[in-house]
Amino acid sequence: MVSFYKAPARRSFDRSAFELECTDLDLKGRGLGRARDAVWFVKELIPGEIARVQPLNLKGTAGEARIIKLLKRSPERLEDACPYAASCGGCPLSHLPPEMSLKAKTDGVRRLFAKQLKLELPEPDFSEESPQEGYRRACRLAVRFDHGALHLGFRKELSKELCDIQNCLVLTPRLNALLPSLKGALSALSCRGRIGHCELLDSDKAAGAALRLTEELPAEDERKLAAFADEHNLVLSVQESYKETLGTDDSVKVRERLIAGDPEDLYITSAGIRIRCLPTSFAQVNAHINAAMVKRVLELINPKAGMQVLDLFCGLGNFTLPLARAGATVAGVDVVPSMTALASENAAAAGISTASFVTADLEEPFEKLPFAKAGCDAAVLDPGRSGAKRSSLWVARRRIPKVLMISCNPLAASRDLAAFRDQGYQISKWGIFDMFPRTSHVETAFVLERK
Repeated sequence: MVSFYKAPARRSFDRSAFELECTDLDLKGRGLGRARDAVWFVKELIPGEIARVQPLNLKGTAGEARIIKLLKRSPERLEDACPYAASCGGCPLSHLPPEMSLKAKTDGVRRLFAKQLKLELPEPDFSEESPQEGYRRACRLAVRFDHGALHLGFRKELSKELCDIQNCLVLTPRLNALLPSLKGALSALSCRGRIGHCELLDSDKAAGAALRLTEELPAEDERKLAAFADEHNLVLSVQESYKETLGTDDSVKVRERLIAGDPEDLYITSAGIRIRCLPTSFAQVNAHINAAMVKRVLELINPKAGMQVLDLFCGLGNFTLPLARAGATVAGVDVVPSMTALASENAAAAGISTASFVTADLEEPFEKLPFAKAGCDAAVLDPGRSGAKRSSLWVARRRIPKVLMISCNPLAASRDLAAFRDQGYQISKWGIFDMFPRTSHVETAFVLERK
C-alpha cells in the first residue's frame, strides 16, 4: 500500500489581538504575561507595561505574541541611541536598564535549573557586569557586493539580509574608527564580489583583520590590502579557497595566510600574560569581563605547587597559562591545532614550563590519550554553545575533586551538570558573567565538588 505525505494540520487558536499586562521577564529578556489561559512571551515588553499584542503561535499553554501598540509605558524603558536598532536586531535588550536585564538573566537561569534539574539555585555568589557600550573587541562582519556597491555590516535578525553599518555602539572605539576606511579599501578590490565576511580583533597592541574569500587573492589586490594595513597598523590575513597545482587532489581547500603586519603585535593579555593570536583566533569578546573571569577562575581553583589541573576547551590558554604561572601543572586541551600550537608558543615565550597543550576532539573518543590517564586534582571546562556532553560525563566519572564548569548556554549547562549530580557532585558556588550586555546571552560558572 502506497502512503503519501500529508502535512499535519495547523492547530487553530484565537488569533485576534488582545491586551496583555507584562508581569515578569524570561531568561531571554522577553516580557511575560498571562491571558486567555496561557502564558505569552513578547519581545521588548517590560514588567508593568500593558500592550495590545498579536498572537503568533500557541503550543499548549504557552505562546508568542508581538506588540501592536504600547498602551502603558514603563518609566524604566530606555530609548536606544543606535540608529540601526530597528533593523539590526543585534541588541534585543537595549530597552532594558542594565540591572533589570541582569536580573532577568539571573532569575531565568534559576528557573531553568529548577525545571530541568529540580534544583533550587540560591542567589549567585558573584555577578560580574561590564560597560554597556564599547566593550566588544572582536566581531564578524558580513560583506556583500551588488549593484555596484559594497555593503559591510551584520545580518538582520532572522534574515539573510545585511544591515549596512557605519559604526556600532558595542564595538570598541578603534574598531568603529576603522569601519569607514575598511569599507573603502574593500570596495577598491577587484575581488570584492568574492569576499564572504571580515573578522576584526582589537588586540592589546595592533588591530587584526581577516578576509574570507571564495577564491585566491589576486596579486594586485594583495598589494592594495598590504598598503591599507600598513597605513592603519593592521595585522591582516586572508582565508582563501584554493586548489593544489600538483598531484591528483583537485578538492577545494581553505588556508589562512598572513599578508601584512607583524604577528608579534597581535596579542591579548590574561592575568598579565601575553597571549599572541591570529586575526581569526577565538578570544573572549569582552576584555573587561574576561579579566574578571580569569580572576575568578584563579580564586575558585586556588592553584598551588604540585597541583594537577585539566583545562578542557582551552583555546589559546586564557585560563591555562595563569593557572600554571600560579604554581599548578596544567594540561590544556582543544580541538583546533593552530590554537594549541600558539598556546604552546605563548607558554614558552612567557617562560611557563608547567603548562602543556594537546590537540583532541573532546566530543570524540579521547579517553586513551596520555592526558586522560594522568592524575588530576581539578578541572576547568569552558565549551562552546553545544556544551560538553561527553567530556562532562568523563570528568564526573573520574571523580575529580573540584570542577569549574563555565558555559555560554544555560540549557546545555543544565544538561551537562546532570552528569555531575548523578556522580555525587554538588554546586558549592555559582555566578554570572554578563559577557554580552544589551543581548540575551549570559555566561555562567559553577563550582562542583563531591559530597
